[in-house]
Amino acid sequence: MHLCTHATAVGLQRDPSKRNIASISVRTPGGALWSVRAKRVVLAAGAVENARLLLLTDDGSGAMGNGSDWVGRGFMEHPRDRALTLHPRSADAYARSAFYDQWRAADGTWVVGRLALDHAALGAHDGLNASATLLPRPSEARTRLRASLPSFAARWVASEGHGWSRRRGAARAYDGFAVLLNVEQPPHADNRVTLSARRDALGVPLPALHWSWRADDQARLERLRALVSNALRAMGTVTIDHESRPDPNAHHHAGTTRMHDDPCHGVADGNGRVHGTDNLYVAGASAFPTAGFVNPMLTIVALSVRMARHLNGTS
Repeated sequence: MHLCTHATAVGLQRDPSKRNIASISVRTPGGALWSVRAKRVVLAAGAVENARLLLLTDDGSGAMGNGSDWVGRGFMEHPRDRALTLHPRSADAYARSAFYDQWRAADGTWVVGRLALDHAALGAHDGLNASATLLPRPSEARTRLRASLPSFAARWVASEGHGWSRRRGAARAYDGFAVLLNVEQPPHADNRVTLSARRDALGVPLPALHWSWRADDQARLERLRALVSNALRAMGTVTIDHESRPDPNAHHHAGTTRMHDDPCHGVADGNGRVHGTDNLYVAGASAFPTAGFVNPMLTIVALSVRMARHLNGTS
């Protein structure tokens, strides 16, 4: 095995059959263009760069696996919404909600509990998939005090950090919870990665990201806000900032080389092999057909193990 550092893949070159990658074009800063040949090629560069490399096939004149026109499409993030605020009516609500603070499990693992939709809610509200995290809101007086202190002293004043359920006088230190909703975004074909007219330092077209939060996305979020707020009203008063829009910057890029058994609806099969090719694979969250609402790492690992077993079993 050879590891090449400071070497950037800048394009894929097909053989005459058009079904195989004959070589990968590579550049190094200040160096000449060279190439790497391999029996099998796995792209594991993330959702933006995997799509970019497929679009750069044959120096950008073609695009591997794009018979369905799905290469680059279906880009998804994990938007996070902070429109809900919960004001508990009971002073002991912070201690009673300790499961949703950070705590250590019996095996030593650190855990932070989340609220989730139950199966009945998921069945009754098609398209809703999310979780909620409780984040304490320091009172205005504590926020002013914290800002006035030197850093070594400010750490002892209540903040948004963990440990709030064990803080004495929590009802005075906090004025409620910000309810952080972690939301699933459906894969829209118009949310996509394309090649830009601009070029990077190596002379390669930069990726251009086209992403929007659509009206149907916002309508789905409003239904979710209402569902969660109704469930939380048993604990206290819930307010909703209907003008708020979610933050899209969770940096969990997914979906641009989506898996589907049918080449008409995706870029790669269940093992990650790009449709219409014999030796090209994509790994990582770029292969996700949907993104869920949680961190994608464990699913990425599971798919990578499946791909490794498939590659190990092929000649």
